[in-house]
Order: sequence, then structure tokens, then C-alpha cells
Amino acid sequence: MSIQKNGSTIRTGQVEAVTVAADMLWIAACGVELRSLYEKAQGYTVLPTSNQAVCHDDRD
Repeated sequence: MSIQKNGSTIRTGQVEAVTVAADMLWIAACGVELRSLYEKAQGYTVLPTSNQAVCHDDRD
């Protein structure tokens, strides 16, 4: 997914969780990017993306 604000991409990543009201979502941590919360009320929008690299956890 692509997180955008004011027409600019802020972050891309894998959605980890979404609130029941769909007004907030968490983007999973990936590499040096921490897990992050984005709220619709703060002006963030979410768009689907294609050909997105997926972060893998190699701690197994």
C-alpha cells in the first residue's frame, strides 16, 4: 500500500492492522522503517500499489 498526504507518497509498505471504523491503520515494520500508525483524520490516504517489494523477517 502507498500512504499519501497532500498528493505526495509518505511511505509504502504492508498493512498490518486496520481499525474497525477504517479510520486508522498500521504499516508493518520493514528494514529500518518502524511500524507506523496513520490516521485518516490527519489527512492521510491509502492507495493500493502493484509490484511492491515485501519485507521478510529472517529471524526464524
